Amino acid sequence: MHKILSIYTFIFLGSNLTGQLWLSKDATITIFSKTPLENINAKTQNGSIALNERSGKVVVKMQIKSLNFPKKLMQEHFNENYMESDKYPMAEFDGAIQNLPSFSEQKTHELRVKGTMTIHGVKREVEIPISLTINKNKLIGQSKFKIKCVDYKIDIPKLVVKNIAEEIEVTILAELNQIKK
Repeated sequence: MHKILSIYTFIFLGSNLTGQLWLSKDATITIFSKTPLENINAKTQNGSIALNERSGKVVVKMQIKSLNFPKKLMQEHFNENYMESDKYPMAEFDGAIQNLPSFSEQKTHELRVKGTMTIHGVKREVEIPISLTINKNKLIGQSKFKIKCVDYKIDIPKLVVKNIAEEIEVTILAELNQIKK
């Protein structure tokens, strides 16, 4: 997946090579939902994020099967019954920072990214809050937002509606490093 993102990064973001490119290959992405019967949480540290500081373009990719659940059966049901991970292996975001800061200001910025989220084969326009801390040699990005299963055609059978929430909280934490030209 990282080779795919690297190629995509240089084709998609690299079209404007005058901007500094930043990359994370090990972003932590967690999902959480609270239900009456049990909470569901899963985590991966294999998310990939690319950012062009000049244009504000942001690309995020995650293999659905890379999410690890505390219970193997829960992970199996998630991948086979709900996410259909063999058919729809990736979750992706392709967008841009709306209120692009000056990258010379070394501080934390509260920003918004707007773009297309693709999950379960469904593309939706979204706007997501992010916190971006700019340091000399790295960027720290954080985001927390919710997605509705119905928006991405993820069916929840009535028999298990108490086990699975209709809304999932997604948290992303990433350290992005400069790509040396």
